[in-house]
Amino acid sequence: RWRIAQLEYLLQEAVTRTRAAILRGELLHPDYTGVEPEGARIVCPRINIGGLDELVAGNAPEPLGWQRCNAGAVDSLSYTTEWFVCRDDVSLYLFVRCQDPDAGRHTALGPERGFLAETWRGYDAVALKLELRRLWPTQWFAVAANGACSVGEVGSPEATVINDGQGWRAALRIPFAQLGREPDDVSPMRFDVQRAVPGKGVVSWCKQHPWTPRLRLGTENPADLGWLTFS
Repeated sequence: RWRIAQLEYLLQEAVTRTRAAILRGELLHPDYTGVEPEGARIVCPRINIGGLDELVAGNAPEPLGWQRCNAGAVDSLSYTTEWFVCRDDVSLYLFVRCQDPDAGRHTALGPERGFLAETWRGYDAVALKLELRRLWPTQWFAVAANGACSVGEVGSPEATVINDGQGWRAALRIPFAQLGREPDDVSPMRFDVQRAVPGKGVVSWCKQHPWTPRLRLGTENPADLGWLTFS
């Protein structure tokens, strides 16, 4: 009876409202599709990048403002995590700089190259979380402080890491072809940037509201993502 009632609602009310909106020329669910996104969002600028080494060394052009991961259990003042995303004609880039009062200790305990993306929270690592299509399972692209990169369902990022006395910096490159995305596709993507600190927890750009664990999707909550729009 409950299912029948739901179907009757769809046919009598939801479909009728949707049809009327189409006839009026209105956008359908623009907050869901990203045409008029709600919540956290940033623009991914197009930058001429010579290479990852230049980016991580600070020689490449930077955007006007840096983003910061502040949501989570980690002390974001002691373990500052700043980042920006950008793109060129063929790839998406993430640049991060991580402050760490225990610099060097976690680097020595880092993972082997090719560690599973699902295990990135066990290391001092930063991860880019991407929803390639709306409500598809999110993909993780992570790099640890020792330079090791994760391997997930759609491959591994290319990364360069520099460690100094106050923490570490990293630049990640992910080709659009690896994401199944055309370089001239400017449709927005859902994403988040997170950092794990062993013994401290995880800090993220978007505040997390995990759901009850499910099979493949785990505790993922689609609402815990921001919007990445392309210039």
